[in-house]
Amino acid sequence: MKMNRLLISSSMIAAMCEKSATDNLKLLEPFVIVCLSDLFVPGEQIKKEKVISLLEQRFAFQEMPTAVLDKILSRISQKGDKIVRSLKISGEDGRQFIFVEKPENLLTQFKVQETQATHDTDEVLHKISDWVKKEAPSLKVTEDELRCCLGTFFEDHGFDVLYEVDELRNSTIGNTDAIHYQIGRFILDCQENDSSIFEKIAHLAEGMMIASAIYIDTALPSRHVAKRRLSEVNVYLDTTFLLYALNYKTPFQKASADALLNLLRSNGAHLYVFQQHFYEIEDILKSFRDRDGYSTKNYQHLERLEEEEYTSIEIDLEIKKLESSLKTLDILVAPKTSYTDGNGNLFSEKASYIDYNGLKSHLTNKIPQYGKRPTMLINDTEAISSVIIERSGLRYDNIESCPAIFVTTNYALVRESNQFLRYPVYSMLINPIMSDIDITTILWLKYGMKSTNIPSLKLIEYARSAIAPSASVMETFYGITKRLAASGELTEDEAADLRYSAYARAEITAYCGGNAAVLDDTSVLVVRDRLKRKYTADVTAQLQEALAKTTATEDMAKQANKRATSSESKLSDATKTIRANIRKIYRSAEDDAKKFASKCACIIKRIIIAAIAILTAVTTGAVAKIAFSTDDINLVYIISALTTVASIIIMWIPAFSLSSKIYNTIYRKCFDKRYAKNISQNQSKIDEWKTLLKAISLNKVKTTPERGGLK
Repeated sequence: MKMNRLLISSSMIAAMCEKSATDNLKLLEPFVIVCLSDLFVPGEQIKKEKVISLLEQRFAFQEMPTAVLDKILSRISQKGDKIVRSLKISGEDGRQFIFVEKPENLLTQFKVQETQATHDTDEVLHKISDWVKKEAPSLKVTEDELRCCLGTFFEDHGFDVLYEVDELRNSTIGNTDAIHYQIGRFILDCQENDSSIFEKIAHLAEGMMIASAIYIDTALPSRHVAKRRLSEVNVYLDTTFLLYALNYKTPFQKASADALLNLLRSNGAHLYVFQQHFYEIEDILKSFRDRDGYSTKNYQHLERLEEEEYTSIEIDLEIKKLESSLKTLDILVAPKTSYTDGNGNLFSEKASYIDYNGLKSHLTNKIPQYGKRPTMLINDTEAISSVIIERSGLRYDNIESCPAIFVTTNYALVRESNQFLRYPVYSMLINPIMSDIDITTILWLKYGMKSTNIPSLKLIEYARSAIAPSASVMETFYGITKRLAASGELTEDEAADLRYSAYARAEITAYCGGNAAVLDDTSVLVVRDRLKRKYTADVTAQLQEALAKTTATEDMAKQANKRATSSESKLSDATKTIRANIRKIYRSAEDDAKKFASKCACIIKRIIIAAIAILTAVTTGAVAKIAFSTDDINLVYIISALTTVASIIIMWIPAFSLSSKIYNTIYRKCFDKRYAKNISQNQSKIDEWKTLLKAISLNKVKTTPERGGLK
């Protein structure tokens, strides 16, 4: 099976990489030598097409370019072990080589490594198969199908493996989401409970990462270029990656984003975000702030902000300090550049670099989400265009010499745009748009492989993503809660709490196993009842344990225990008291800021209006005095004076209408400063109470939602 061979080859590549940190192309040499030994006898001229075909059949290295094979054979021929010899003549496919001698020691070592890789891969698949049979027997998935699903799991969540994606998906059973959900759960369980199996899965993931970049950046730069590393490279980061880096998503996504940022910064790269993507982040934060628990409208979940229960005011502060937050990561907002005229055509010579409208049309046809989100399509197309124009339309074969790269987590965008731009998957070129996986792998292989745990971080990140509810699950779930609320089987508060709660989403996904078709009215009600039981079960012991760990809030814990006579009331009183105190501080700060801002705005507005009124009166009086001061009344002077007075009055009318704008501007500035000052004065108390809430959460005490729906 091709998938089995790919998994085994990936495991072998990872093992080779561990033994010696070499350039990625060198990792393919043993595979080529084994194919030469199988195909040719000593003294026979090497037929490259046969080698390429066997590499695909036996090791799943698909469509190796002849130029890559030439480079590998040339390197082997320059060694002293006399496996391959180069001929002085050249053929239609370039340089010619002769197979000289079978390297028995290398073949024996390779066979041992292949056997070990096969054993480790089979063990992982056996464990996954046993897990699925135990946790989801209704899936009826075979071990062979799981091999394909494991490959698509890596690819769908970020590893661009050396295999045809469509063929892989066609080989899997109908609902891959459900199987991916179980694979994700299995990986996370191994991380916590079976370190041996987890290391083998991470080893496999490492091989997949290396395989994803195996043909990229094979050109060795000059000594001068290699020395400067990435000091002349501009790297533009996309919206989703920056949400990871800003710690708005999961801790594992934050850690993997930090790993790439550290590699880029430590090697001198200049980091930017395009202005349109900066605005996208702002829009995502605003949408999250304005989300409605009673609506079926979906919004992007920002896990950390949900977990820490950010208020709308706190999210507004996050939006205001967004640019400074990026600067702390050494990421700057790139200036806005437009390359199109009013008709959407590129200006003059820019059109020779990229077919802007053609790229937009291609992405719309190939990626369905762009048809629904035209703004996102324009933003990404402009980003790709900007990078290509910054590169002057040139192609680069090593990353140190490349002036600009656009890095994204949208793997479909990477695949389709590079196909349109005629950058083949195995082109040995640094593409204008690269996935975060590919650029991380290249830098990891070249500069930081021995000092990081990037494969493990990425593996955990994708496992977490796999068990998160999919869009289809959430749409079905939202629709059911809306219908149950309308029929009265759920209260409005219960429906809102179910939609807001991250714990509820985890429960509903666990119930359906990632398969939206399983969800119905009964399942949602079951999850509602399960949450109720979870909130009230064994509360007394858990609350006491949680409160004992937070000595700074011991008095509050004692008061909560005294007020509560039952487990449910203890939980409700303690959490409500904490949250009420936090809200009280925010409300008090807000009320004080409003009063202060209103007072300042009124005073300043009145001063401005009074000054304008006095100036107008003085000016009008002066004009009238001049007009009527002469003994002989001049009609021209009178008309001029009246016109001046009328003009001043007409100009004065809109000045009064501007008073509200003056008031609002001053109000906002005064409010922001006063509110921030009030919050900073009480920050220690807020942090103290939030510490208690986190301690309760860490001890698995699930508090009643603030809206009061699940009691």
